[in-house]
Amino acid sequence: MCGCCPYSCVVAVLLLVEIEIVDQELYDRYIEQVPDVVYGYGGRYVSRSYEVVPIAGGWEPDRVIIIEFPDMDALIAFGTSAAYQRLAELRERSTRTRSLALPTLDQQPETVVRGDSTTGSSAR
Repeated sequence: MCGCCPYSCVVAVLLLVEIEIVDQELYDRYIEQVPDVVYGYGGRYVSRSYEVVPIAGGWEPDRVIIIEFPDMDALIAFGTSAAYQRLAELRERSTRTRSLALPTLDQQPETVVRGDSTTGSSAR
């Protein structure tokens, strides 16, 4: 176990980014260039979409991006690299951004309890 949760964690981490675009032209310049830097640090886009469907909590971002990195070291190396720092200024000037990193799980718990919304019962 990794110590962050009761399950075994793989070393991969997800970077979840919420973006509100304030200058589309400048942001377009950023998104033309950033994938090469992401790939250079072992990153893989899981999702990058303007088609975000709000489910709860009034959260309505313009765009959400999820990138998987092989481990936290790769994510940090990406974020602090000279190549990304040159592009970060474009992102900072063109968006309001919030982001977080979280580990992926290599296995789910053996027993998952799910609520049945139609009957109120739980199934194991």
